[in-house]
Amino acid sequence: MTPVKRSIRLKLILTYAAIALLITVLLSLFARWNLTGDVRNLLREQAILNLEDIVIDYYEDQGSLSGFGAEFQRKAERQKAKRPPPPDGRNGESPGDPPPRPNTSILGVADVTGEILVPMNPDFRQDSVVTEPFPKEFQAIEVDGETIGYLIISQERFRRTPAETDYINRANIAFGIGSLLAILVAVTVGIFMSKSIIDPLMHLTKASKAMAAGDLDQQVNVQTEDEVGQLAQAFNQMSSDLAESNRQRKQMTADIAHDLRSPLAVIAGYIESMRDEVLAPTPERFDTIYSEIEHLQHLITDLRTLSRADAGELPLNLQRINPQELIDRTVSTFQHQAAQKNIEIEAMTDQMIPLIQGDEERLAQVLGNLVNNAIRHTPKNGAIRLNGKKDNHGVRLSVEDTGEGIPADALPHVFDRFYRVDEARQQNSGESGLGLAIAKSLIEAHGGTIEVFSQVGFGTRFDIFLPAMG
Repeated sequence: MTPVKRSIRLKLILTYAAIALLITVLLSLFARWNLTGDVRNLLREQAILNLEDIVIDYYEDQGSLSGFGAEFQRKAERQKAKRPPPPDGRNGESPGDPPPRPNTSILGVADVTGEILVPMNPDFRQDSVVTEPFPKEFQAIEVDGETIGYLIISQERFRRTPAETDYINRANIAFGIGSLLAILVAVTVGIFMSKSIIDPLMHLTKASKAMAAGDLDQQVNVQTEDEVGQLAQAFNQMSSDLAESNRQRKQMTADIAHDLRSPLAVIAGYIESMRDEVLAPTPERFDTIYSEIEHLQHLITDLRTLSRADAGELPLNLQRINPQELIDRTVSTFQHQAAQKNIEIEAMTDQMIPLIQGDEERLAQVLGNLVNNAIRHTPKNGAIRLNGKKDNHGVRLSVEDTGEGIPADALPHVFDRFYRVDEARQQNSGESGLGLAIAKSLIEAHGGTIEVFSQVGFGTRFDIFLPAMG
């Protein structure tokens, strides 16, 4: 089944409208119910007060309620005769209402003896007498603290007059107009609110399509700090990372092709020349060819190590390692090479340095790579120091030299693959340009970190932090 296409903008507008409609309907129903109840109570109270005033006025004029029933009936007949008929001819009643009668039709009057004077209440007949205790329908009428009679109040509903009905109808119309205005306001707000949400999403969609087409470096304008703004920031970061990764991939491919081309060109040139008998196949020339082959093997090994580290598949032979022994082993390995350049190399470790857990050969490879770099970049009569000390919950190993240093603009890139501070020297040294990248991957595989600090003319220091054994 094909899904129906509806934009988020339309969904938001409809949602705002539906919420506004629901709220206004509920409020209208509640207000109408409350208004109707208030009108009924008001009618009842007015009818009671009116009849009570009529009884009191009669009593004050006559001194008693004798003849009140007949007098009240005559006045009611005269008022009914003077009342103009309603336009619809139904005497103002609404469909379903009880037969028309005055609002006082659910009220009656009795004197102090309980004799019914006005039998408006259908439960009592005129001239009948109700003995004490009087029922709950009887409400005393008092003058100067003296009870002169009783109002008989029925529990029937009071019928609304045409004016009262018209008032409630106008209130309902007002509620309806208010509901329409609320929906209109909700739709307007929905349009503006949806714009603030949809426009950034449309920009994100456009940028995503551009990325899918191959243009990875896309940036969208971040206008808010809400969830949509955070999404835009995350997208921008992702786009920058992908663009940088793609740039590095292209650069790495070019560097690999270059590093493969140089030794292959040397090997092919010697073999072709010896095949054409232009050069004689001497041991020295075979040594040169073999050296280039070793360089190719070293490059392939480094690439394989990096690819396995990136995939999280680098095998580690974890064991307990004494950092001091690891440093002493490295110093011993490179002692002769450093002496050939008249470079002093020494180890300085703290007492009671904690043990670490790791792959000894891999960690020795990292230290060896750092020391080898230090020897290449440290002039004669320089010095290289390997330090080991406790650092919080781990061990900090460092390789520090007094060499030429690394320019500040190159420091952020020293761990990038195939990055060369000195392009000519690195290419001629036979190095793959992957040593520091491999060192970083190996240290991170051990749960550690590696940092570099350097100043041109004052040397370089690499710091390695590894967690201590628990």
